[in-house]
Amino acid sequence: MKNKRLIEMTKNICILFLSISALYLLNKVALYNGFLDIFSQTQVKNQMEHNKNEKEYFRVDVEPVRIAVNNQTGVFATQFDTEIIGTLFENQLGSLFREALVGVTQLDTISREEWINQFQQNRWIYYDFSCVYPISHLASWLGSENVNSTLSATLSSCILVYQDMESLLVFADDFNGRYHICLLDSTVSNRLKNTIEKYESNNAVLAFQNEQFDVFDEVVIIGEDAPILPYYESSNPVKKWTDNDRNEMLTSLLFNPKAITVYESAEGVVIQEGRDTLRILSQGTLTFHTSSDEAKRYMVDTSQVGEIIEQTQEILFSALSNENNEAKINLIDVKYNEDGSIVASYGYRLHGVPVQLYSDEYCARFYIQDGVVRDFVIHLRQYTSNDQVEILLPEEHVAAIVKGENRTNVKISPVYIDSGEDKQMNITWKAY
Repeated sequence: MKNKRLIEMTKNICILFLSISALYLLNKVALYNGFLDIFSQTQVKNQMEHNKNEKEYFRVDVEPVRIAVNNQTGVFATQFDTEIIGTLFENQLGSLFREALVGVTQLDTISREEWINQFQQNRWIYYDFSCVYPISHLASWLGSENVNSTLSATLSSCILVYQDMESLLVFADDFNGRYHICLLDSTVSNRLKNTIEKYESNNAVLAFQNEQFDVFDEVVIIGEDAPILPYYESSNPVKKWTDNDRNEMLTSLLFNPKAITVYESAEGVVIQEGRDTLRILSQGTLTFHTSSDEAKRYMVDTSQVGEIIEQTQEILFSALSNENNEAKINLIDVKYNEDGSIVASYGYRLHGVPVQLYSDEYCARFYIQDGVVRDFVIHLRQYTSNDQVEILLPEEHVAAIVKGENRTNVKISPVYIDSGEDKQMNITWKAY
């Protein structure tokens, strides 16, 4: 009997000891996880900064896709040529535009008719970015430290107008469906006048200046000759990846190669770390999803659209292949949905022309909810030019086709068609 009681007492002591040990270990794990959480956030921040510095070769450029200058000689314009536009923007027109942005203090809203009327003035410079940029961040992205961060408008295209010894910045805010105007400082006026006078007409026109193009949006630029564009070969860089390439990409995207689970699926490779899943599809597409209620891998400040752009760009830089690539990335748009989610989309451009990929214009799309990127899709493609060129259908023929479809106020642009196959891409006009 005594032995039985002794055995029961020993059992109770063991159970008590095990319970205390379990509580102790749970407490240590909680502390450890807390430490890991803090460490993870620091690691994320440091890795993102490293990625941003290392990936300069694949920069999302703030650069117009079209530029036009109007003076007494007529219109000088260039489009679908990143080399010429880049030189013009870097040497003269970019710093003038930046100086004008820094001088923006108060904006007045105008009608679309007033916007179009500004193009009928004698002297102006037109910049078309074909995407939406927040005024509050645009000047700083162009290298200026003097930025009015209180401005909430966005800019997709604009003109700097010189008129009666004064200069105006007039721009389209496609995000809000508005047009704005601002009087600029006199120092900008002098420089604007001198810059405008340096250009000679190359016989370009805007659509409103020629009845033949009255089906187009009024400020569509028509060159003297039909556009000539180079052909590009498209390919899937993931096919060439080694295990080392994959691990480098995972590290850049803040996955720990030593803490992940990797397995093959019918569509490609699946990587899991915690409740975060990254898929590398064999066609070259990356997809990410987190099911965690406390996701912190890709946190985004959603208080300003500029912050959303900057922080999603950093993720995009981290995912893009190290392979040599002739494509540039440009922002397409940032959309706010009724459920509070935000979608930021980016596209490839070649020679200033958008790439239509898998029937879509975007190469990357980020889905943000409650300040966290919960999903993204990134199509990894490699583009290399060859020695062949395509002379596109003249705009007069495009206008006739659009007129036959009873469409008006149409914008047009060439597009490269990437079906996802490894081959030379076709080029065609797109009316939208």
